[in-house]
Amino acid sequence: MKLSIEFIQNDSSLALTVDGDLSKDKLNKVVGTACNELFRLVKLQKQTGARLFTLSQPVGIRVKAGKFSVDTLEASEALQSRLKLNSTAKSMKAFAGRVYFICDYLSTTTEVVTVEQAIQAAEIHGTAVKAAQASN
Repeated sequence: MKLSIEFIQNDSSLALTVDGDLSKDKLNKVVGTACNELFRLVKLQKQTGARLFTLSQPVGIRVKAGKFSVDTLEASEALQSRLKLNSTAKSMKAFAGRVYFICDYLSTTTEVVTVEQAIQAAEIHGTAVKAAQASN
């Protein structure tokens, strides 16, 4: 499966494309490499004074895996606001995690289920969310 990850903001973009088997380990390395390149670019722009990515603005993420794609530039402003790349380690960690979740979702084989199985899964998920909220 071909996986393409692109970070976009205004006229700046950074892309990484790989082809082949996407095991969890390989996906982790691909997403890690793409995010690391973005973080290195941010460091370079700080060192040189260049402004390619504005850290206080959302960074668009375009991910294509096989026939499926996600483009956060077409998403709601609420989602886009969660995709800011600030210069703190905590922010970069959260950003990389979000990129991984999007890529993992797209690279996972679609599971064919019946309506009844989908409803059962939704009920299980709803129960787990309520339990997690109650423990907080």
